[in-house]
Amino acid sequence: LLQAMRIKTYSKPILPDAKIDKILRIIKRIYFIFIILGVLYYIGVLISLITGEVIDKTQRIYDLEGLITLVVYVIIYIGLKIKKKWVIPLVLIGSSFSLIRTIIGIVVPSENIEMVVHKFISIFLLLFFGYQLSFFLRREVKNLFNEQGVIFFQ
Repeated sequence: LLQAMRIKTYSKPILPDAKIDKILRIIKRIYFIFIILGVLYYIGVLISLITGEVIDKTQRIYDLEGLITLVVYVIIYIGLKIKKKWVIPLVLIGSSFSLIRTIIGIVVPSENIEMVVHKFISIFLLLFFGYQLSFFLRREVKNLFNEQGVIFFQ
């Protein structure tokens, strides 16, 4: 009966292990770049505090949020490096929150050229975090990390 109706089912093509490894290397490099940029930023914040520059309350909240994000990126990078199964739920949750933050940042009206540049960079981040969601939900990737979906995702 199904053949008579010619129902097409669409499934993702299976990625070969070499392709998965290449994509994982690229993702790890991107996280490493995020970590380096975050460390450089916080060195600048530390220098500002040492020189006595006054940081307003709003900026301190953003700095705390950024510090938490930096710690999560370091944990994700280490988890990807050693291929632990707990990293997949962490990447999926982190990417979901990052997608939401990025979308909110894009839809807020721009007040100056700095915000326009920020939106341009945010579009690339949107693509990166969206691709991560798609990539880490693949069965082949879960198998590589020996993740069975027992925590959140199956």
